[in-house]
Amino acid sequence: MINEEFQYDVKVINAFKSYGETKVLNGLNMNVTAGSIYGLLGPSGCGKSTLLQCIMGSMELDSGYIALKAINLKDVGYMPQSLCLESTLTIREIFEYYGTLYNMNKKDIEIKKEELIAFLQLPKLNSLIKDISGGQSRRVSLGVCLLHNPKLIILDEPTVGIDLY
Repeated sequence: MINEEFQYDVKVINAFKSYGETKVLNGLNMNVTAGSIYGLLGPSGCGKSTLLQCIMGSMELDSGYIALKAINLKDVGYMPQSLCLESTLTIREIFEYYGTLYNMNKKDIEIKKEELIAFLQLPKLNSLIKDISGGQSRRVSLGVCLLHNPKLIILDEPTVGIDLY
């Protein structure tokens, strides 16, 4: 018999989180099944980013339970709301750095890097992060999220600052 918590990629049970007197998660229950696209909608400050940070383990719930089907965090691709890219590195160096963190070999990094450049319409690989636009930086951040072919992708405000093609 399969354990029920692993029938879902993400399972949130009775999640509570507050900042002082302000409750941002109040008994939230949520299941995200494999192969689905799940969107969180709501006004600013309602807890969307907080929930994603709790799912990723960078923040703890006050009470409740979160289960991920991922065996380890390398199975998850995460793009945070804020840009977390080192501005003095080139796009090439960013991909190589994160590829190394994900234990990818050089050949796989190179193949995936070329795919992402075409798919995300990124600037030249020797461009410094500090010299590209905010939208281009967001697309590089998305590339980092997708670089290692994660089983689960979590995107926090992925379209902020992205220009239309």
